Amino acid sequence: MLLNLQKQYNNCEEFVLSAVMRKEYIFMMIAGFFWGSGHPVIRSILTSSNPHMDSIQIAFLSTLISCFLLLVFVLMTKSLRIKIRRSRGWFLLSAVAGSLQFGLYPILSYTALSFIPSSTNAMIINAAPILVALLSIVMIKERLSFQGYFGILIAFIGITLLVQGLNISAPAGIFPGALFSLGGALITAIYSIIGRKLMKNHDPIIVSAIGAVFGALILLLISLFTYRINNLIWADLSHLYLVIYWAVAQALGSLLFFTAMRRLEAPRASVFMFISPLTATILSVIFLGEVITTQFLIGSLFVIIGIIISQRKAS
Repeated sequence: MLLNLQKQYNNCEEFVLSAVMRKEYIFMMIAGFFWGSGHPVIRSILTSSNPHMDSIQIAFLSTLISCFLLLVFVLMTKSLRIKIRRSRGWFLLSAVAGSLQFGLYPILSYTALSFIPSSTNAMIINAAPILVALLSIVMIKERLSFQGYFGILIAFIGITLLVQGLNISAPAGIFPGALFSLGGALITAIYSIIGRKLMKNHDPIIVSAIGAVFGALILLLISLFTYRINNLIWADLSHLYLVIYWAVAQALGSLLFFTAMRRLEAPRASVFMFISPLTATILSVIFLGEVITTQFLIGSLFVIIGIIISQRKAS
């Protein structure tokens, strides 16, 4: 009888744990959808027949709103007694990392969307883990196995195929578009390395909120010095709604992602990173009429396989 009770208890425990894991999976899927939807949303604004917002203005507005939402969440749920004087180093590091990811990254990624399809931009940005692996060799002296180098090689072949494919889909913007997109992936990789160190000992949401504040300040200064804020009064109302959607989606995606990461192991979580480019591709085909070529599919497959191989090495 005791054995039966123990079995029932174990089965109940497994059921509860599986339910929790399913909830975390749903969070990761929603976060991936939110982040992936941003690429076609922003490209639809930048390539509209009468655009009144450029990449910097979109970056400023969306980051400002996301920053506000993250701060509200921190104020409502987190302790505000952050002893900055005792931990000035991590605060400054969060500010620097945030200036890169929330300030420079959106300018590069959104500008790329003025030149290249959102599906291609999403896939190139998604190759950031490969750059993380390469930068880790230089920045934190990590060692890569043969499998790691092989995965990187496969992924770079995929990126090359994606960029070459732009000769067909975006012949006029292949060089600047690919360059801006790769720059955005590089910034994301640097932020990932710094963030990995920061978020080991500090709440990821607080780190992100601090980063968003400094990113918004950087974008505010750029917008002021380039007189872009004044021009926002001419922005199309529908475009403003799209920017607001993206800002909310960006903030909610971050909150859901970090909530899920508290319970998911890194190898399990890495599976969901491909939802973002998949979402961007599907929405781009449906709403923007983008044509998916065979070369894009092959290049994307190479990137995904390369990332999986290199990530398995790490795990």
